[in-house]
Amino acid sequence: MRFMIVVKATKDSEAGKFPQEKEKMFAAMTTYHEELEKAGVLLDASGLQPSSKGWRIKYSGGKRTVTDGPFIETKELIAGYTFIQVKSREEALAWTKRFPNPVGEGAEAEIEVRQLYELEDLGPSDAIQRFRDIEGRRKSQLATSNDEADIRALIERWAKAVREENRAGIRADHDPAMLMFDVPPPFLSRGLDAYMATWEMFFSSVEKPVAFAFHDVQVTCGQDVGFATAIGRCVNIDTNGKREPLEFRLTMGLRKTEGRWRVVHEHHSLPAVEESQRTKVGGGIDLHDGKMSDTLQHATIKLQHSYPAPPERVYSEFADPVARAHWSAPSQDALIYDEADFRLGGKDVFRCGPKGDPKFRGETRYLNIVTNARVISSETLDVEGQRLAVALTTLDFEPTEVGTNLTVTIQIVSFVGPDMIHSYESGNKSALENLSLHLSDIAST
Repeated sequence: MRFMIVVKATKDSEAGKFPQEKEKMFAAMTTYHEELEKAGVLLDASGLQPSSKGWRIKYSGGKRTVTDGPFIETKELIAGYTFIQVKSREEALAWTKRFPNPVGEGAEAEIEVRQLYELEDLGPSDAIQRFRDIEGRRKSQLATSNDEADIRALIERWAKAVREENRAGIRADHDPAMLMFDVPPPFLSRGLDAYMATWEMFFSSVEKPVAFAFHDVQVTCGQDVGFATAIGRCVNIDTNGKREPLEFRLTMGLRKTEGRWRVVHEHHSLPAVEESQRTKVGGGIDLHDGKMSDTLQHATIKLQHSYPAPPERVYSEFADPVARAHWSAPSQDALIYDEADFRLGGKDVFRCGPKGDPKFRGETRYLNIVTNARVISSETLDVEGQRLAVALTTLDFEPTEVGTNLTVTIQIVSFVGPDMIHSYESGNKSALENLSLHLSDIAST
């Protein structure tokens, strides 16, 4: 059942004057309508301008005569309305008794309540059916409008989270099984953990504070599937410290589940341009065709090693930075942890290199940790302020009949050519062999 709460006009409202305690009255009205909204009974509400800004149309003998306001009979005019939808007349009466005095408590005022006709009250006919069709289309359009607004708000929340480097905010509206296509490698990311790892690479190569915003946002949505496109902007820093503004295209596929929109597909792309207009990001990735320049190289390194120890024992050597520093560096090198925080979202800061001159500086961020089973982390490596490499590393601990099979997968981007990739591969091979010797020494003591 729908009811209209009519606020009767007064001399002051017809003169365009608000009550003396306007803010107090507005606060009371806002609180009341918030309660209607929370109860799910509010349909619409608004105040009306004085009748001096309106007009009347009189019908007589087939003619229509327009008369401009104002109109004299103030008591017959209305100054505002609220529409509610409730289950019974008694419920409507209860709500209307709580309606705040529209001109301020203590003053003289009047409201009137009228029940609306429902189409069921008017009996069947072709005309009524056409009204039903109008109502169905209107509700569908309203739902689409609300969904479009929700998707636009989702994109803005996501962009704001990127600007603030808020990892939790970035992933908040994305589906765990999402799929992403990106401009720099890895070009395809499956799942939320892999998606979040790409942001570590992004944050390592963009100007701070992060610039990340969208314009020309277009949204199309149905009942539970949505599609959005936009033009985005950010600013990257190349290996020489040069600012390189970048404009890119965003495409999002969304699915609505349990009343909430989630991103299931995300695609960043760049328009085809002439050779002289190509833009590079991250110190040399050619964004025109996805290939890299002579300076930058990327590769995927996959290493495996078996250990005669259970997964929890092998895992503990990676979880403990003191133990890790002991076995992971070659005998002629040093590994020093200035910060160590092995936990989901934690960060390690380390120095490495020849003993007496550990000039390389690195940062590791832990993106995914499954105790005794998996560790996913991102790593940046610099020397004297120059970026050398960015890597995404996955450690998989698989139990076997005799111990553990450890698989190390490293997706690396080198800013200084292929030698860095070879160093990563040989260094990690050496570390896995050292771990084997370390575990053997512990077992023999």
